[in-house]
Formats: sequence, C-alpha cells, structure tokens
Amino acid sequence: MTTLGRQMALLTRVLLSAGVGYSFERWSNVEAAQIYSATGVVAGVCATLLGFLIASVAIITALVEKTLIANMKKTGHYKVLMDEAFLTCALLLVTLAISTAALVVAQDSVKHVSTVTAFFLTLSLLYAYGAGRKFAVVVSTI
Repeated sequence: MTTLGRQMALLTRVLLSAGVGYSFERWSNVEAAQIYSATGVVAGVCATLLGFLIASVAIITALVEKTLIANMKKTGHYKVLMDEAFLTCALLLVTLAISTAALVVAQDSVKHVSTVTAFFLTLSLLYAYGAGRKFAVVVSTI
C-alpha cells in the first residue's frame, strides 16, 4: 500500500471513529453508573487485546529466520507490519489509559471522557482488525 493509501485508510478510520464518538455524545442517554461500568469493561478488553498483540509481535519476531520473513524484510512489508502493530499497541494503550481515567472522573464530566473513550476504542479496534488480518496471513503462510 502506498503512502497515499495509508493516509486514506487513516482518514477513513479517524472519520468513522469521530462519527461513533459524536453519535455517542449526541444521542446517548446513558446514566453515569452505566458509563462507569462500561469503561471498566473497555479497560479490560483493551488490556487483553494489547497482551495478545504483544504476544503476536513476539511470535513474528521469533520467526525472523524463516524465508517468508526474510523476503518481507527485503520488500519492506515487515516494516509496514511492525509499524501497524506498534501503532495499534499505542492506540490500545491510550484507550486503556483514558478508560481507566474515566473510572475516577467526576460524574458531571464522565460523559465527555466516555466520548473520547468511544473515539479511541473505535479507532484502536479498526487498527487491531487490520493488524490481526495481516498477522493471520503471515502465520497461515508459514
């Protein structure tokens, strides 16, 4: 994928995530207690996905001597795969931090923090899907 293609994918994912965040802010009639409960679940899901993603990066790194990985390094696909994996890790970590912070925020501002959480959760899940799909292709080929 070219740089323009990656930028268009980023723009699409950010716009979709912004739409989810906006709709959560605009049309959500959820009580603060439910938001506190949901952010705890979001934090758990993000921590679990982050752990699985780190494990998959470790598995791919351990397979460096394989011919497929050597060819991926020559063509630049390995760098793209690792860059996307680390970006996904960073997004999951940001989502985890925000959702954990939402657990201790005052009740009057929990709605705004949960909107930011919804934005980053959507963005990190979209990137996790893309990274997972690429990892699945690599692992199934080996």
